[in-house]
Order: sequence, then structure tokens, then C-alpha cells
Amino acid sequence: ARKPAGIDHVHAAGAPMSLLTAWQFLIELGHDHPSPFQAARHRLVALGADTTVLVNGAAGGVGHFALQLAKWKGACVIAVASGGHEWFLRELGADEFIDYTKSRPEELVHDVDLVLDAVGGRESSRFLRTLKHGGALFPVFFGEYDDGEIANLGVTVSGNQVRSNGAQLA
Repeated sequence: ARKPAGIDHVHAAGAPMSLLTAWQFLIELGHDHPSPFQAARHRLVALGADTTVLVNGAAGGVGHFALQLAKWKGACVIAVASGGHEWFLRELGADEFIDYTKSRPEELVHDVDLVLDAVGGRESSRFLRTLKHGGALFPVFFGEYDDGEIANLGVTVSGNQVRSNGAQLA
């Protein structure tokens, strides 16, 4: 893909995989290859005005793109990051902001449609409690999840193995 005219080479070089990760988790799969981390194919969630998306790690490379893509699709976005990033994330369109250094998002937020967890890892399962029945958790960095808890809550956990895709990047 060509570098956009409005950004320099350094910023353009830093964007592709973060942007493609957000795009392929939220908008359109980038390939038909199965993920080595799950048997089922990643299932996208339709984003629109009636959708609430929580982005954990919203100020990071993947997170700030995910926030903008969800807003582009019309979703209400809750951004989770440290307090120093609130202004930046609100400028990008965050409807709500949670400073994780002061509050635990899973204690404040409930009934969201989708959590994109760009931090992931061991504590990602805490976001299962924020989802409404039928909701989905998309961990960028897969962790361990209790299949019984997932089934009991009526939610899904879905990951994706991101691949380079010039057409999507363009």
C-alpha cells in the first residue's frame, strides 16, 4: 500500500500491523487460514449505533485504531487507559473514558456488546463480566479462559491471527 501523503515515513511505517490488527478483529478478516489458538474461525461482531464497544489499552497502537474504527461504524466506545491519555482518546471519539489506575473497568461497566482487549494476557478473563448475554471478547493476546464460565455467561471469546493484507491497508 502507498504511504498516505499526510504522514511522514516514520509514522507510516509504524501503522500497518497495528491498523491491520484492529481492522481484522473488527471489520474484515484478512485471510482464510485458521488460527492456531482456537478451532473456530474468528467471528466478527456487527458494529453500529446500537453497539457498545469497550477497548482496553485504547491509547496503544492497536487500541487507538480500534477506537476509531468502532466510532467510524457508529458504535458507542468506552476507552480504558491511564489518565494521561484521556484527552487524546476523547479527541479520537471515545464516548466514555476509564482510568484503569483509579478504577477497575469490570466493576464499572456491564452489558457491553464487545470488548477488544489490546492488553490481553492472564487478566483478560475479567472482561467476561462486562459483556451482555451474546457478547464477545476479542483478546489480541490470547490468555486462558474457563469454558464453563464462557458458556454460563452466554458469551464468546474469539481471537484472530492477523496477516499482512495490502488491499486492506490501502
